[in-house]
Amino acid sequence: MITKVTISKKITLEKIQLLTAIFPRMENLTINLFGKDLEPIGHFLLSKPNNNTRYLSSLCITKQRHDLMITLKNLIEPKRLLRDYILKLIDRKLYLWWSN
Repeated sequence: MITKVTISKKITLEKIQLLTAIFPRMENLTINLFGKDLEPIGHFLLSKPNNNTRYLSSLCITKQRHDLMITLKNLIEPKRLLRDYILKLIDRKLYLWWSN
């Protein structure tokens, strides 16, 4: 059973959807994306009705800037996508951990 997935190339929402269908028990995901893709990908990964992401509890986005941290926080809080989470920027990597 595969629980950790790392994709070093830039990724799109369509590829994320395919990954979650192939690895529905994924717990940790590390990706690289364009800033414009953060909102649709974040919404897809964190939405509750998505059965393929129910085990996911950790997301790392590589090569990121502080403004994307704000974008992700603004996606999570108004829509209450997560109740209990930690969001940190460490060495140009944006980390998000949450409890399911």
